[in-house]
Amino acid sequence: MRRLAAVLVVLMLGLMAAPAWAQAGFEGLRADQRVYDLTGSLTPDQSAGLQQRLDTLARDQGADVVVVVRALDADPAETLDQVENLQQAWAKTTGRSQDTAVGILINREPGKKDKARAGIFLGTTYDDGNVPRGEQEKIVSDALIPPLRDGDVAGSLTAGLDRLSSDLVNGPPKSGFQTWAEGAVWVPYVLLALALAGALGGWQLFERRETAGADEPAPTLVRPGRLEPAVAGALAAGGASSSTVPAVVLALAARGALSFEPEGEKKLQVRLGDGSLVRGKVEQTVWDALVKRAEDGVVGAGKLGKVASGATSQAVVDELKAHGWWNPRAKAALAGLIMLGAVAAIVAVFAVAVTVNGLGLLGLLGIVPLVVVSLSAFVAAGMVSNLSRTGGREALGWKAYRAGLKSAAKDPSTAVDLDSALPDLVAFGLGGAYKDRLKDADLIAFRSMPGHAGIFPWVVFSAVFASSSGASGMVSGGGAGGGGGAAGGT
Repeated sequence: MRRLAAVLVVLMLGLMAAPAWAQAGFEGLRADQRVYDLTGSLTPDQSAGLQQRLDTLARDQGADVVVVVRALDADPAETLDQVENLQQAWAKTTGRSQDTAVGILINREPGKKDKARAGIFLGTTYDDGNVPRGEQEKIVSDALIPPLRDGDVAGSLTAGLDRLSSDLVNGPPKSGFQTWAEGAVWVPYVLLALALAGALGGWQLFERRETAGADEPAPTLVRPGRLEPAVAGALAAGGASSSTVPAVVLALAARGALSFEPEGEKKLQVRLGDGSLVRGKVEQTVWDALVKRAEDGVVGAGKLGKVASGATSQAVVDELKAHGWWNPRAKAALAGLIMLGAVAAIVAVFAVAVTVNGLGLLGLLGIVPLVVVSLSAFVAAGMVSNLSRTGGREALGWKAYRAGLKSAAKDPSTAVDLDSALPDLVAFGLGGAYKDRLKDADLIAFRSMPGHAGIFPWVVFSAVFASSSGASGMVSGGGAGGGGGAAGGT
């Protein structure tokens, strides 16, 4: 009777000590025992079978695995920390290398058969080798966890060890794409042929551009002709720009067709005047847009910034066409080159995927030409001008004039007649470069609003038509012992 009581006491102490052992530092590990079930989840035969399998795994493949099943409510992050401690404690207990040690831990939530967390932690030999981080996660999510949802601990460990054993020999299971990529030795040659065809097509598209066939003259401050500023700016830019409307408004103001008035303390509005002073189709299009938005002949500050429209840009293009300065084939060439660059880039990404997933260095035979074609297409697109050969020649003088104004902006000692040059400065997008001079200048265009307290006419005007003042924006954003592991839960 006393002997039976002593046995019961020992058993009770063991049961009481088990959770403490489980939550401490795994001090109770023994070098000759690889399977520890502290929950009664495994039958003796199952434990013995797992022990034999782990012994064989260590002998044949060198993986030194220990398994612990215990009752503990722990989340996946805690389980990952604990299984790392288990792996390190096992290596310390056995005196064998931590690089080849593997810990598998199952934390079963007390009182809930279908609630558990599982984790695995492997030494650097496997973490850097056949069982990388992504595969560690799949061992947990695809092998260990599913059987635990049904309370099947033996099934969980068997599935996990099956996948681990396969990984140690063969590496992670290959996807269908990886298997296909390994045998797709023909792909680089097809991609090379596509790259050559793309290069030929891109060259033909690029040949649709028309060039001036002459060198740009030296920068000058002498206006090369009587062309209206909006069209001159379009010639220099190779097409209509957002500076068209403010340039036209200033030209009309300088001519007396409209005037500026204060609106409140720090805004301005436009009062329409003599419409007979409007010249050309571009100015007429802007004038009509102003008239449409006017109330009692006045366009408020809130509506001025909305004057720009597709009709204005089309009016500029129509003017260029009327002079024979527009290349009708340039738009298709530009679109084709951009599409070619995008398609070549997408195919290059596919080539990289095939190369990384099994093709090897042979894939470079397709990747490099595709990247060259993609970059070349985008560069070529940037070189395509909307102007015809005649338009390109006409633009040379205006580009030289723009360059002269831009150079003068950097040298305060260079005199520039701001009254006559103001519409050109805005049409060329140089308003921002001259902002300090324009801020305090007594400009004819703004004579209708002199001496208004707190108002700098150019500052207010450029705020309404921000695109013409050279403004820019910027957006900015802002295991200690080696090895690796993963953990998850039901």
